[in-house]
Amino acid sequence: MDVPPLGAPFGMMNRRRFASLFTGLAVTQAPAAMTGSPSRPIAPIHPVHESYDPVAQRFLRAILEEEPVAVFYQGGSTPGALRHFRPDSLYRLEPGGPIFATGICQLRDGTRTFRLDRVRLA
Repeated sequence: MDVPPLGAPFGMMNRRRFASLFTGLAVTQAPAAMTGSPSRPIAPIHPVHESYDPVAQRFLRAILEEEPVAVFYQGGSTPGALRHFRPDSLYRLEPGGPIFATGICQLRDGTRTFRLDRVRLA
């Protein structure tokens, strides 16, 4: 199969060749939690850019400085464990609701979402 080099625009490949790359792949329907449904719609995300909460302020500073934050998280599989968390974003699911942070947890070596009212700075 002739595949264009990485970074090459798809305009270099005609539609038939592009479609042939996906021949034989199984296509499944996404779960309702990902697509939303009348009974369970996808929640809108409200980004947090400023806050009076000292934990949120520390996380916002860490995002700007691209550095990890040492925290104790009262949740997950190891409640109270010291974690080094590099946040990517802060948001609320509804205006005035709790603030969530998404980023990389070095303890788990993966992406995690923390609810900030369960976080204590180390």
